Amino acid sequence: MIVLIMVIFSLNIYASVVGTTLEGYIFARTKEQIVKLIGYVRNENKEAFTNYIKEFQTTGEGGTLDDGLKVEIVNSESGLVEIRLVGRIETVWTVTEAIKRD
Repeated sequence: MIVLIMVIFSLNIYASVVGTTLEGYIFARTKEQIVKLIGYVRNENKEAFTNYIKEFQTTGEGGTLDDGLKVEIVNSESGLVEIRLVGRIETVWTVTEAIKRD
């Protein structure tokens, strides 16, 4: 019973961390994908970055954020955040700067 209460409490903590998306930032379905994109930017590899973004658009694995979407912050680490649109189940990863905390 105590474990169940702790799980419910921890879910409530995550659900209470909300934010709003900022326009134009990239998101990806997995942390590994967003890290790969950031690597292309750091290495100034525009061609690889552009090709990967095109692949995302084709497969639906990522894209750019619209402005003003309400999200829950599920996980935050090393300048990245995992977010979920309020009321949805699926999560995506983006950079911390893409979310304005409410």
